[in-house]
Amino acid sequence: MPYYIAGLISFIGWLFLRSHYPQNILLFPIADTALQLLLMQGSIFNGPLWFLPSYFICTSIVEMIYSYWEKRSNKTQLLLIIILTAFSLYLLSLQIIFPYALDISLLFVSFFLFGIYIKQSLFKLTSIKFIIFLVIFFTTSLINGTIDLNQRQLNIYPLFLISVCSGIAVIFYISKWIDKNNNIFIRPLSYLGEKSILLMIIHWPIIQWLSYFLKISSISDKIGANPTLTSFWLPHTNQPIIRVYVFIFLFFYLSIVLLIFYALDLIFSKKLTKKPSMTNQY
Repeated sequence: MPYYIAGLISFIGWLFLRSHYPQNILLFPIADTALQLLLMQGSIFNGPLWFLPSYFICTSIVEMIYSYWEKRSNKTQLLLIIILTAFSLYLLSLQIIFPYALDISLLFVSFFLFGIYIKQSLFKLTSIKFIIFLVIFFTTSLINGTIDLNQRQLNIYPLFLISVCSGIAVIFYISKWIDKNNNIFIRPLSYLGEKSILLMIIHWPIIQWLSYFLKISSISDKIGANPTLTSFWLPHTNQPIIRVYVFIFLFFYLSIVLLIFYALDLIFSKKLTKKPSMTNQY
């Protein structure tokens, strides 16, 4: 439901931008774009939405096979993860955009199961192990370069897998540390986690519409910027300045959205916890 609701709204907004903001990326055929929406293949009107169907199918598969999975030995579980990972990487290597992102979903299933495997076998990660995994993660990530699962861009597969495995261990350690110490990070991170889907589905349209308003207001011309529907850039040496400006604006906008939702949460939570009157009871 979040995918189709956000996708339909974004698609309608894209139709407006397509006719009012002429640019090559916007001139993609309407019928093909609508088909991408229906088949959950991701598209230009809200690119990050590709993650939702992948995650949905991943969790559905895990739920179906988990009863079988948990009864297997650790060696069998690890073997199944390796087989599933190899098969999903093969599908990704075909560079075929499968409907509902089935190829990416299978890779997510292997990551999901490996996370469970890590939790069971490496529950007591020491600080030294954490530092080692952290160094491995950053080293392999820097060497392997940018990863774009939506575009099936994984670069060097062994480095990608090492980065993923070490990254899972790092996230697991940090999560356990935060939970165990009950520090100040818990509440803001928990709240961001609750609103993570909201942030994911709105930040791309925010960039698109901000780009559009900068263009029609002539602000972009005055500062020498050339905003596109996916990024902002300057053809001059002061390019980082516009990037800082845009990200500050985007952060400010998202902060307002979060504050509004936080206020609504407080209002509705008070209404739900309010005791009913005697009249209402009868």
